[in-house]
Amino acid sequence: MITDYLFAALVTVLALVGILLAAFADDAGIYIFGLGMAAFGTLFDFWLIRRHFDAVDAARRA
Repeated sequence: MITDYLFAALVTVLALVGILLAAFADDAGIYIFGLGMAAFGTLFDFWLIRRHFDAVDAARRA
C-alpha cells in the first residue's frame, strides 16, 4: 500500500505543476495541457482513494 501513497504524492506534484503551467501560460496549448495535467492528477488521486476504501470494505467482508 505504500506504493499507492508514493503514486498519490507524485501525481499530486504533477497536478500542481499543471496548475502552474496553466497559470503562467503564454499560449493556449500550454494552458490546455496544464489544465489537463491538473485534471488528470485530481481524478487519479480520487481513483486511488476509492481503490483504498474498496479494499478496506472487501477486507471487512472477508
